[in-house]
Amino acid sequence: MKIKRDAIKKIMIEKEMTIKNLAEKAEISYATASRVTTKTLDCNYRTIGKLARALDVDATRIIEA
Repeated sequence: MKIKRDAIKKIMIEKEMTIKNLAEKAEISYATASRVTTKTLDCNYRTIGKLARALDVDATRIIEA
């Protein structure tokens, strides 16, 4: 699934979260978190769920329809 990179960045800014914080909270590698925030990256459902939980948002806020 494609993610909304800009939405993730905006939420991270609102929560004063770094890529390192996101990776740790989502329990994903720093490299994956970096790719999620800097490039268009297709993610699987599991990673999207981890990102949404780490950002404390519903997954629909970070995926493209």
